[in-house]
Amino acid sequence: MPLDSRIALRLSFLMLIIGGILGELIMYEKTGLLSISAYRFLPIHIELLLIGWLFQLAIGVAIWMLPKFYGKRRKDRSASASILFLNLGVILTIIGFLTSFYPLVLSGRISEFAGGAAFVRHAWARVKPFGSVG
Repeated sequence: MPLDSRIALRLSFLMLIIGGILGELIMYEKTGLLSISAYRFLPIHIELLLIGWLFQLAIGVAIWMLPKFYGKRRKDRSASASILFLNLGVILTIIGFLTSFYPLVLSGRISEFAGGAAFVRHAWARVKPFGSVG
């Protein structure tokens, strides 16, 4: 398994754990067993589970599973860039939600989009018709 894929999968599982803990806090608040206002963490919970876990898990598996064609000898760093931009975007978005500074949320979303675009660039060259060798 490539290093980029291992990093993406481990980070996705970390975000699953953090997002799950926040989800449990939100559910405890609904039962009345928790005296803090945990419902304000709902956007962060959604961000962690949707972008941080699910999207990053799909990226990590795709980096690992898509076939590699060695016709061109070039160093492609777009997989690393996609992981970097995606995680930077998740962190910026979470900080923006916590501080209610919404330009930071917007910059986080732009970074997440850049991560998705970098992944598409990485995967585009690896998707070939059936029977293609190079």
